[in-house]
Amino acid sequence: MRRIPEGILKDKCAEALGLQTYSAKIFTAKVAGITVPHDGALVFRFKDGTERTVAWEHRSRRESWTDEMKETARLKAKGGHTSA
Repeated sequence: MRRIPEGILKDKCAEALGLQTYSAKIFTAKVAGITVPHDGALVFRFKDGTERTVAWEHRSRRESWTDEMKETARLKAKGGHTSA
């Protein structure tokens, strides 16, 4: 089973709660727990006894790279030096 990156987890928590963005305060008030029955699924158990399953997937590695990270990798591949 793969680890769920924090950003994806927060996005999926917001989705399960019907929010535009994640709120720790609302999450704590409404969610009793989360289970991961298999890779790609999160089951949210709410304090009112209801459940909601939300699908998730890893973003591709290429999508997660910033322009700076791409430039650093390009320079390294060319044998150039990067300034830190």
